[in-house]
Amino acid sequence: MPLLWLLVILLVIFAIAGGVAINNFLWLVLVIALVVAVLAML
Repeated sequence: MPLLWLLVILLVIFAIAGGVAINNFLWLVLVIALVVAVLAML
């Protein structure tokens, strides 16, 4: 599922770029995305 991994990579980039400076909402979204990615691989 290349599209799913592309979205995860984009979320990681956004989280690193602005998540720390702005708020923790992007980190929450990132964690959810990673959980979904892991479940998709099962």
